[in-house]
Amino acid sequence: MYIWDHIRHRRGFAVHSPFMYGVVRRAMMPRRIVGSRRELYDALVALGTDRRSATRIQNLHTHLGYEQWTIDSAVDEGLVVVSPNCPAEQVCKLADTLAEGQGQATLVVLHYRNKGQKALAERLVAEHQSMSGSKRDFTFLVYGRALPKQHIIL
Repeated sequence: MYIWDHIRHRRGFAVHSPFMYGVVRRAMMPRRIVGSRRELYDALVALGTDRRSATRIQNLHTHLGYEQWTIDSAVDEGLVVVSPNCPAEQVCKLADTLAEGQGQATLVVLHYRNKGQKALAERLVAEHQSMSGSKRDFTFLVYGRALPKQHIIL
């Protein structure tokens, strides 16, 4: 019975937020890149991210309708990816900048094989005032949308 519940949850069932349900169905479930853009995917693979996580992050970028993305630097509206090599002080500054900004942005913290970065991501989630989610290799925090404070482990 436990396996059935886990499979159902992975497919998006029992996710009661319409926003997060869309993220699960359109960004986390597809095994291929959705859309024609793949620049972010290529940059993430070059950074050392596994192909599955890079596909999910590229699909998240596409699903949320962002035009811009950066790695280890701030952007007004778009996806901000934090690499495992980024210092904790810089990650906190990026999170504060996105929280104060007027645009819609999402911070993705890559924490594969880095316990310190994972602990930092957990601290950011605890301080975050909106929706967030995490997979085994990354955590994402959504800024600038009217969403309830909720963290979903996907």
